[in-house]
Amino acid sequence: VAVESEVYSKIFSLVHSKAARGDERLAGVAALDALISVPSSDEEKKAIRFGNNLSHGLKAPYADFEFLHAIAKALGKMSLRSANVDRVEFEIVRCLEWLRTDRSDRKLAAVLVLRELAKCAPTAFYSKTHNVNVQHHAATAAGSSGGGGGLATMAGLGGTNEFLDNILPCLRDPQPIVRVCAADALAECLKILMERQRGSMTAPLCTLYANMMEGLEYHGSGDGQGAGNAVD
Repeated sequence: VAVESEVYSKIFSLVHSKAARGDERLAGVAALDALISVPSSDEEKKAIRFGNNLSHGLKAPYADFEFLHAIAKALGKMSLRSANVDRVEFEIVRCLEWLRTDRSDRKLAAVLVLRELAKCAPTAFYSKTHNVNVQHHAATAAGSSGGGGGLATMAGLGGTNEFLDNILPCLRDPQPIVRVCAADALAECLKILMERQRGSMTAPLCTLYANMMEGLEYHGSGDGQGAGNAVD
């Protein structure tokens, strides 16, 4: 037990290394990822420690794409284990909140994690993103219908999915990497929705298509920052 704890502590210190280069941090995440499926003397404690350290890494000021991508992959691997359901649900909810921020780094972390969790834990993803508050969405859509509302919100999806309701700003983020990763996450979400509620997806897909075409026209006119390229 003592040896195991010491090994974990050294790995966690690598994950949170403040070295100028990111090699140590990536090595730490790689080691942690490799140990996820290795039996432990205390599986519950291990899951909590691994999840906390990965989760904390998503908010690190030094986090770049490679680091966030590695963490997202590790969280996806953790989601395959039934003991980590609470962690998976926590990360989905938090990432949905980050989709609504103005910070590109938070949006990047969110779309990377949501993509992996949609792939590895589709049931949990669907459960935590499915939104049945149709009245709220209808009111939002009505309020945004007069005056450019389509560029600011993904409203009007009939309460279909909270991820769809908040992904559009990420597809138009000033950072190209955010836009590309957001498109990848959207693709995974649509796979789940088409499998689980194909019969009710016509209206949401039409709304999604219209909003994305509007974005392409908006940025193609030179008024935007080129974010329309997210769907390339």
